[in-house]
Amino acid sequence: MFRASVGGGAAMSTRYRHPVLAAMSGLLVVLPPRRARRWSALSLALAALLMSWDDGPTLLDRFMSARALLGRRCGGTYQGFAKALARHGAGLVRTLRLHLAGLIRGHPDLWTIEGWMLFAIDASRFDLPRTLANDTVLGVPSRRGSLPQILATMLVHLGSGVVWDWRLTHCNAGERRGMLAMLASLPRGALLVADAGFVGHECLGAVVKSGRHVLVRLAGNAVLTTGLTRRADIVALWPRGRGEARGAPLVLRVVRVRDRKGGEVVLGTSVLDKQRLSDAQAAVFYRLRWGVEVCYRSLKQTLRRRKLLSASPARAVRELHWVMLGMMVLGLLTLTRLSPRLDRRRWSVAAAARAVRHAARARTGAVARRHLSTLRGAVCGDNRRADKQAWEWPHKKNPKPPGPPILRRATRAEVARWRSFSRRRA
Repeated sequence: MFRASVGGGAAMSTRYRHPVLAAMSGLLVVLPPRRARRWSALSLALAALLMSWDDGPTLLDRFMSARALLGRRCGGTYQGFAKALARHGAGLVRTLRLHLAGLIRGHPDLWTIEGWMLFAIDASRFDLPRTLANDTVLGVPSRRGSLPQILATMLVHLGSGVVWDWRLTHCNAGERRGMLAMLASLPRGALLVADAGFVGHECLGAVVKSGRHVLVRLAGNAVLTTGLTRRADIVALWPRGRGEARGAPLVLRVVRVRDRKGGEVVLGTSVLDKQRLSDAQAAVFYRLRWGVEVCYRSLKQTLRRRKLLSASPARAVRELHWVMLGMMVLGLLTLTRLSPRLDRRRWSVAAAARAVRHAARARTGAVARRHLSTLRGAVCGDNRRADKQAWEWPHKKNPKPPGPPILRRATRAEVARWRSFSRRRA
């Protein structure tokens, strides 16, 4: 069998001879393989990332596959691996995320789209095994018969389609809390694209005050005030409260676009200058927000991580952290190998995972390199489908699209308060 590596914390050499491990180590240079009794930081990260891609039915099966690739110099039991992963704590995850985010910045052709740094945000729940600890700590949704779940709020860099940051919370904690927690990780001047669930004066106002911009869908959960200025496309989103205690409103520009079915979609942006962000650009950028939905679909369906396998809350959180890091590493591995003739923003998670899995199971280095070479063409194909007689089929979820926002005319008191706030800003 192919001898995978001369690695592990106890090894004197830092080189991994297996092509998959060598490629991964090139992205994890921030983790030197320091001497350790069983697990070094590098070997621990390599094992956790390999497990995040593996399609084994249990965590033990995934660990044994990763250990077979790493060789005999690392720890030999899953329990030892889990304890070492817990001992390193969130610091290892934080270090790797910051380092990988810096590597995304290293792709200048993907960093911006039409001069904008675009990021999309959304939240989704992941199922957990039904244990008392998971029920108590991470919670169960209100829907009857639901499994324990964990809420993941994720930022995706739309220029590259790679995960940028995430937060894991109680399943009923709310997605806006995760958005505020990740605000500091966004570069200044970035444009945050969100759906109607993030409309709120507190969260959107915090984004604008921090030097970022927002592009959000306005729906029936938003009460907007018109008539404060001469421009018909300028509205105000007031904070909750009454009288002078309400504070300054959030000023937004309304952009009306058409969806593919001919319906009207109302967007709001904090960029008031049309020369800087036109209505056509806003429509294109909001359509790109679908990239975060595709990322969740890739996690749950392509990588089969819809339900996590850890029976305790702490291990479930660590498992999902490394699944997110695995998506980052998988994206960067693909972007560094894609052919320049292809659209690198359309890299395929399915093709990349297939190539890495086959390469990891190869018995010789030549076969592994041959599988990794398929990453040069790992892009999504044409998703157009031929007409079918039975196109309508019962979906699990088919919610109605959100309605238009509630628009109301400003009162005299609000106009006077608006002018007071305008004079203060001047």
